[in-house]
Amino acid sequence: GARTNASGAMLLGTDPDVRSVGVDAGISPRPDILRAPDIVIGDLEDKPGWAPKSPPLAVEYADTGQDEPQLRQKIAELLATGTQLIWVVRLHGPRCVEVHAPSAPVWLARIGDVLAAPGILRNPVPVSALYDLNEAQRLTLRNLLQREGYDSIQAIKAEGFDEGFDEGRDEGALIA
Repeated sequence: GARTNASGAMLLGTDPDVRSVGVDAGISPRPDILRAPDIVIGDLEDKPGWAPKSPPLAVEYADTGQDEPQLRQKIAELLATGTQLIWVVRLHGPRCVEVHAPSAPVWLARIGDVLAAPGILRNPVPVSALYDLNEAQRLTLRNLLQREGYDSIQAIKAEGFDEGFDEGRDEGALIA
């Protein structure tokens, strides 16, 4: 699951509304809780030590051999201390993502479904992008373009075409 963890962190961390992303970041919202979700999205400070508050979004990649009681405890602790969403990406068995939120039943998202994290992520995340590196890279590019104020590569091309057209017209007017 290491490759999928990395592509998930890349995709989620480049969302235009995300300020910081952490991989295996230590979270200690209370002295009796010490957790390290696979991916955390939130206001992580870039300094030594454990983060003192739970992230708004945490992602866990669960593969064969996953300690399910320990995972359930981690989910309960993070939700109880402020995490708004936890996505558990199942790598073994049918591809699906369990969506956990405080005071809500668990929702199972499958390939073809789209995940949303209002107030955390600007862009929806197709479940398949949490598994497929090529799709994660394509959406990462979209995110990076949006961070720079573009909706797509086509928008950059159109801007370049318009600038080139204007320059050509201006140069042609000087020659005439």
